[in-house]
Amino acid sequence: CKMKEFVLYRFNAKRLPRLADNLKRQHLSISTEEVFDWTEEPPVEWKGRFDRILLDVPCSNTGVLRRRVDVRWRLRLEQIEVLSNIQKQILRNALPCLKPGGQLVYSTCSLEPEENEEQIAAFQDSHPEVELVESRRSLPFQDGFDGSYAALLRLRRKVRVRRAAAALHHLLRTALQLQKPARRAPREKLPRSPCLTDSGSTES
Repeated sequence: CKMKEFVLYRFNAKRLPRLADNLKRQHLSISTEEVFDWTEEPPVEWKGRFDRILLDVPCSNTGVLRRRVDVRWRLRLEQIEVLSNIQKQILRNALPCLKPGGQLVYSTCSLEPEENEEQIAAFQDSHPEVELVESRRSLPFQDGFDGSYAALLRLRRKVRVRRAAAALHHLLRTALQLQKPARRAPREKLPRSPCLTDSGSTES
């Protein structure tokens, strides 16, 4: 499909000129560059606005240590947890902006499972409407280039969600019916003997 709008958000306004130059070299004339911090809740009017979202999230940079030597000296173990929480916030805030059936790419230049596979698995656990289409990971010592991770997610359409809810409701009704005690069949009344009176004495 033809792209109608291409919006790029950076939380640092100082990087916008460089971003604009890169887009100009790529001959992208339909792009718009804006400043927004995705750790904050997006405006209401952005809900369901985008067909595709690419999240190049802040990360530990452990996949690019060959080029970022400073990371070896400044990175601390506790920072992984801090970055993981930031990534979780960004994912949570970006999801409502995606149209039903839309796709979201989550990307890092990290080798840490907490920022990659475990992050996506936890996100799916808390958002069952999101399915993992594909994920890929590159390792410098294996692939010969920078380490990175990317996951392609899709927001299921509401029709599928409704069908799943209807199926779950049906299962619950069936389970409740199985739990009900079976009704006892009514006892058949025996015919009264003609030789017995109401007083119980035999007729002569």
